[in-house]
Amino acid sequence: MANLEWDKSSRWDPYFNMPTAREIELDLALGSDSWLSLLASDQPVPVPPPSGRHAIVIGGSMAGLLAARVLADHFDRVTIVDRDRLPVEAKFRDGVPQSRHLHALLKRGLSVLEELFAGLESELLAAGAVRLTGRDFLRMSAAGWARRFEGPPLIAATRELIEWSVRSRTLQHPKVSVLQEQEIVGLLVASDSATVAGVQVRARGSDRHQALTVPLYGELVVDASGRNSKAPEWLEAIGFAKPQETLINSFLGYSSCVFAPRPGFQADWKVLMLGDKPPAMPRAGALFPIEGDRWMVTLAGYGRDYPPTNMAGFMEFARSLRSDILYQTIKDAKPLSRINGFR
Repeated sequence: MANLEWDKSSRWDPYFNMPTAREIELDLALGSDSWLSLLASDQPVPVPPPSGRHAIVIGGSMAGLLAARVLADHFDRVTIVDRDRLPVEAKFRDGVPQSRHLHALLKRGLSVLEELFAGLESELLAAGAVRLTGRDFLRMSAAGWARRFEGPPLIAATRELIEWSVRSRTLQHPKVSVLQEQEIVGLLVASDSATVAGVQVRARGSDRHQALTVPLYGELVVDASGRNSKAPEWLEAIGFAKPQETLINSFLGYSSCVFAPRPGFQADWKVLMLGDKPPAMPRAGALFPIEGDRWMVTLAGYGRDYPPTNMAGFMEFARSLRSDILYQTIKDAKPLSRINGFR
């Protein structure tokens, strides 16, 4: 039997209103047979009699959260399965490494979010997100400095704040629940061998040879696990051919750092965007305001011209852009974070 340690507090976690794999293990150890019929098998498993239509979403990031919210309008239950312990406030988590970089909600995305979560825009603004229009942008395109005009509004904030706000609203829905610190290890197949009947769930970090794998049945499975999805391998394991993949790699890399503006800083813009101009200039940079009266500065380079992750190199890269205005803006600003890279 696998590790039987049971975190009883998980039953009272506002994000945890379904039993965990460890709780199921404890039930089994205590002699309960309520979960015996759910033990995983390498053979196709029959679909149990429906007790309510159930949708399963793999991954609890933005795509998964929005999928869950939409599916809640069409299914009796929706379960999100995520590998992380989801933070109860706007904090970084390992499963979203891109959150260290620049994020914004453009008008269309903001409108869709507002349709799904009425009042979300006001909540983001109250938490410090910054509302912007086109006149707030000082932007250099490949053709030079762009004209400034009003344009549709957008919101700038950290990914942590945006995702936490959406997650909080999604998990308030009575039909949506989440399994945390669990990973999907395969798909379940119906007796006809042609229908996906759910997923196999295992506690993250557990010994794969000893840990209990628990089937989770559902009429629909949505894979929102991102670029590291194992869906091709899962499909191959149940007898389907792997989908053909085409990879086009621009070898784009980012480096980002959060800054506090120098005291008394004033400008007639809130956002700086310095675009690349290939092939001669493969570098770009941007500065966006974020909650807490801070700046998120992201530098980018194509073709393996990656911006450094040390401060001296970061500053030199910023100075090398098509205009030095970004460098002049941040050279006297106070760094508030380490420089985080993405390759």
